[in-house]
Amino acid sequence: MKIKLKITGIVQGIGFRPFVYNCALSLGITGYVTNTSKGVVIAASGSPENLRQFKNHITHHPPSHAVIDTITETEYTENEEFESFSILQSRMEEIKFTRISPDLMVCEECLSEVLDPKNRRYYYPYINCTQCGPRYTIIGDVPYDRPFTTMAHFMMCDECQWEYKSITNRRFHAQPNACHICGPHLSLYDNGGTCLSSPRTGDEYSKFFLQVARLLGEGNIVAMKGLGGFHLMCDPENEQAVSLLRRRKYREYKPFAVMTKNILQAQLYGFVNADEEKHLLSGERPIVLLKKKPSSSLAASVAPSTSVVGIMLPYTPVHHLLFEHWEKPLIMTSANISDEPIVYSNDDALSRLNNIADYIITGDRDILIRCDDSVTRVVGEKNYMLRRSRGIVPSPIFLKRAFSQNILALGPFQKNTICLGKADQAILSHHIGDLDDLRTGESFIQAIRHLTHIFDCRPRVIAHDLHPDYLSTKFAFDPPEEFLFFKALKKVGIQHHHAHIVSCMADNNISGKVIGVAMDGTGYGPDNTIWGGEIFLADERDYERVAHLQPVPMPGSEAAIKKPWRMALSCLYHVYGEAWQSNAWRRNAWRRNAWRSHLPREWEEVDEKELRVALYQLKNKINAPLTSSCGRLFDSIAALCGLRTTAFYEGQPAIELEQIIDPETSSAYEFDVSETHPAVISWDKVITGVLHDVRKHTDKGIIAARFHNGLIDIIHRVCVGMAKQTHCKDVVLSGGCFMNMYLLERLSKALVSSGLSVYIHSRVPCNDGGISLGQAIIADAIVKGE
Repeated sequence: MKIKLKITGIVQGIGFRPFVYNCALSLGITGYVTNTSKGVVIAASGSPENLRQFKNHITHHPPSHAVIDTITETEYTENEEFESFSILQSRMEEIKFTRISPDLMVCEECLSEVLDPKNRRYYYPYINCTQCGPRYTIIGDVPYDRPFTTMAHFMMCDECQWEYKSITNRRFHAQPNACHICGPHLSLYDNGGTCLSSPRTGDEYSKFFLQVARLLGEGNIVAMKGLGGFHLMCDPENEQAVSLLRRRKYREYKPFAVMTKNILQAQLYGFVNADEEKHLLSGERPIVLLKKKPSSSLAASVAPSTSVVGIMLPYTPVHHLLFEHWEKPLIMTSANISDEPIVYSNDDALSRLNNIADYIITGDRDILIRCDDSVTRVVGEKNYMLRRSRGIVPSPIFLKRAFSQNILALGPFQKNTICLGKADQAILSHHIGDLDDLRTGESFIQAIRHLTHIFDCRPRVIAHDLHPDYLSTKFAFDPPEEFLFFKALKKVGIQHHHAHIVSCMADNNISGKVIGVAMDGTGYGPDNTIWGGEIFLADERDYERVAHLQPVPMPGSEAAIKKPWRMALSCLYHVYGEAWQSNAWRRNAWRRNAWRSHLPREWEEVDEKELRVALYQLKNKINAPLTSSCGRLFDSIAALCGLRTTAFYEGQPAIELEQIIDPETSSAYEFDVSETHPAVISWDKVITGVLHDVRKHTDKGIIAARFHNGLIDIIHRVCVGMAKQTHCKDVVLSGGCFMNMYLLERLSKALVSSGLSVYIHSRVPCNDGGISLGQAIIADAIVKGE
């Protein structure tokens, strides 16, 4: 009896063919196995019982990193007799669509070898096998074979070639296979470009990593090439070194991630429960946000003004080799300036990082696609993804309904990702970042080029954000020359918050009507105002704006995001009007500091001239677009209570407001809801309540708690009312404001206690990193309905 098996999924680059080969030998089956552009094809000849066992073993006991999506069995009809079982050369087909493995953490067997002085790969930093090493970041095409990777120009030595061709060896067809003799190497440079060390043997590498550890111990900043780009490292217990890194990187307050040697060391710096430990130890090796331990010896500037710290464990041989000589944790942050994309090439590192790092470790193995570390946290017992990138991408999100045609969704402006919709899969890109920089724009185009090529996805529909000035939107209508055919494709504009809701629906595999709560900082509305505090009745195709936060002007437009006092001033002007200006902001009153009786002393830092310009903008409605953003309301409260009048990174005022909440406070500020449609949620009484408490010198933690409690109460009240009117019991929570755990957990609990079903994110971020997924699904639903 002869059969043919066609297998799709992550079945290339993880030892699948040797696994099939050995399984066939054990059952006396003849035939062949080969990689194709669509997956793996097996021809098998044997008794019916042996073939049944063969298929059963492949289905239920595949290699650890394999993910089988489908196995299709047909009769093998070709007139061919097999004398043995063999592994054939990969086949390139006209249509290619196979899943590509994410980059894999180093396996225990390779770790054992790299630390063994008798092993020929002793201290070799690029050790790998079919169970570990780079995948997505070095692949240029499928099938996954060495000529299509950045290892193509490294010719294997005789021993590596033997391993590569030996079916019983775990490095059989390990495409990045290499050693000290034939493979890539590391080099250490000072920031003047002088090469200090280029080791070529295990003993030389041992001295190399000892030298790097000494440099770190002296308080230096070291840039080191990793799987998806360069990291900046320094001693996280050295306040001077961490502060220096902040100044050089222009990253004043945003927390740094920390890498610990092992899970035991992680537990010294953060509280780690069983679920968090599982994520830390997972093959994805993400950064996991943990509650900081008060006894932690981390420098204060590692994660200022927050009670959490992002910790990850080593995932490359280089990390482990460095920790052989370094006993403490390490700052491990993306090597870039401020919000630019992560540096990933040697030339860029030497030219762009020389003003940040004192020393730079380059590597000869090129990175084809930059890929930041993934970030997650645990909510209840559930994974709550905050950045989906290295270790996860390009694994698809499988959908209940297949796309009617190939779709490319271009994502939003901030935290950009793109998404390909093909068959029943939504393939999200790695984290690209904010599209406000030339290099990020180039990374955006590179991601489109790479994903559409390796997944053979020529789009027929382009989904884009409604905002006309976003780079992603402009790309849809005016693409560069290599994508000129995009101009003829159908374009579908997608409302930002609708995409948020549908992204969460897809994340949870639900469909139909839902009550969608989208709370974030910025999203363009069809009325040409900025939305961000929205409650919809929505499905995959349409949405109805049922309620929203009261709109307020943003004096100075984007300047109001960086200076929250502007939003606070706008709210005050809205509530008190001209009376506030005449009573509190007269020139003489300012000079006499009479304004202190109205606002906290932190407002002294506000420049009088700039303040008067902002007031003029509000009064004359100049450069002051309306926004219903929940994020801007958070900014207003943070500024009003004197917590944060200037923001140094996105969401900082809201993050710090959450951190100071007094957990014992149950009282709440009052929101009102209009009887109009859509209903307007008024925060006038919230502003007067905050101002009243500020004048009484009420603790900021109590003010923060009352604001959060009031916001939770009003969203809960609106959702329950909608559920009664529409008989819709499913509530979806999405948007960047739901990175706030107090808001997320307490609102979810309140909704569930009222008999509603609550859906939150898990596999894709609640922030704008998940927008492209929603865009792709909505665009397909719209096209289907036309």
